[in-house]
Order: sequence, then structure tokens, then C-alpha cells
Amino acid sequence: MPTALTTMVMGREFKSSCAFTLYGKQDGDEAGFGIVGRQSAYICVVYEGGEYLFRYCLSGEEGEKILMQMPLPDGAVKVEINGVNRDIYRIECTFTVNGELLPHTFFASEGVWVGARFALFAKNRKGNSEGYAVFTSFNR
Repeated sequence: MPTALTTMVMGREFKSSCAFTLYGKQDGDEAGFGIVGRQSAYICVVYEGGEYLFRYCLSGEEGEKILMQMPLPDGAVKVEINGVNRDIYRIECTFTVNGELLPHTFFASEGVWVGARFALFAKNRKGNSEGYAVFTSFNR
């Protein structure tokens, strides 16, 4: 991902949070926070068709899959990722957005978890843009 800031996931149990606002005004502007590695799970805000959209996505060798999408009036989100070791080499990650627990769980397991990192990112899927994102907090 271009313009990504990453840091290692620490320990068998963790809690990480981030708040950000996308100020993009061109189709394809996107900012997000998640866990990236061989397979990734992340929350992003996308500007598309004149509106901001919240998305919960998974990506990996099969490509990107959007699990949830809904309009987001102001382009702002607060995300929390909780991880707990449920079994050796299998970490269960849940996402909470704006105080609401999302229904999908990301399982990081052997062969998937290796090299995983938290990532903050901002980009435009279609090329260059003058849009930007402001990350107001990050705790890991």
C-alpha cells in the first residue's frame, strides 16, 4: 500500500485503537486502519460517487472482499481492534467501529499471521489526489 505507516502487533493479546477522518473529494480517495500481512483485515473510509462510505474489508491471495459497507456522513470513524490467542498460532481479532462491535471476526493463524502489522494508510485507488486524511489518535 502506498503511504502506509506500519508497526508490529505485540503479544498474544492486544487492543489497538485509531480515530481518523478522510477529507478526500475525488473518487477513489481512501484512508484506513487494520492488520496487514499475507492476509489483511481493515476498516476504511472511501470517497465515491460524491459520498463517504465506511467499509470493512478482507484481502489476501484471492483479492479484496468487502464484508460491510454503509454511508458515513462526515468521513470520520473510531476503530478498535481486539485480539486474543484462542489456540496456539490462532489469534481471533474483532473490530469495533464508533462503539459498535462488527459481526465478522478475523482469524489470524499460522501461515497467515507471519509478519502481520498494524497499518494506517491513505491513498487514492485511481491515481493522484489532493485529498488527505487526519489521524487524530493511535494506540497500540
